Amino acid sequence: MKRLLTVTLLTILVCILLSGLSSATANKSRKSLHLVCAGAMSPPVEEMLATFQNKTGVHMQISYGAANVLLQQLEMRPYGDVFIPADRYYTDRAIKAGIAQEPSLFAYLIPVIMVHKGNPHKIQSLADLTRKDIRVGLVDERIGAIGRLFVALLKKNHIRLSDVHTVYNAPMVCELANAVKLKSIDVAVVWKPTAMSYPKDAEFITIPSNKNIVVPVSAGIIKTSSDKVDARRFLKFMTSKTGKAILEKYNYPTSDPRK
Repeated sequence: MKRLLTVTLLTILVCILLSGLSSATANKSRKSLHLVCAGAMSPPVEEMLATFQNKTGVHMQISYGAANVLLQQLEMRPYGDVFIPADRYYTDRAIKAGIAQEPSLFAYLIPVIMVHKGNPHKIQSLADLTRKDIRVGLVDERIGAIGRLFVALLKKNHIRLSDVHTVYNAPMVCELANAVKLKSIDVAVVWKPTAMSYPKDAEFITIPSNKNIVVPVSAGIIKTSSDKVDARRFLKFMTSKTGKAILEKYNYPTSDPRK
């Protein structure tokens, strides 16, 4: 009886050890893809990430931040597999710096003027951002894509940044939009899909095409990626019929709106 009990216990112990070894081996061999992504791209990228993971079995993880901050981090210490900033400008810079490769253009972003629901301050154009009764928020051009775009937009419309009644600086466009929602500020220039995600609290004013700047959005494979094969698969997925449908679902155009 004791011998039988001993054998049984040894059998159980061996099974546990083998199970643990199998699990460890499986985890070690489990494929994983790390996306380094601008916060402005989070709504469609989150769904694409989940869909791609379900279709391929590749484990997906993501790190968010402001485009220029992410680029600076990659310049100091490259990490991750795919770089997805909210402006092709940053992908091109990453490629020029030798950080990224194989760029893939997949969407476009259009800036709009986001205001409170009902537009109580009667804001009609970018020129109104210089009014002293209007509280304006922005993202520093050295931090995020919308900040760089905002400065370029003002220049195109012959408005000096120093004349804009700025009362709030946000780290990313999502915080900027949230400040409009909470009425901490009266207006901000944000991406159109960002403004559209606050239908109960805000609305937006379209900037005339001849006074606006449309931003192409691209992604690239980080050169130090340990899984370039799956990184390429994900970039291909982003421009596939399924990927485009997800982008359009969240109001990110996949064809050039200027044409």
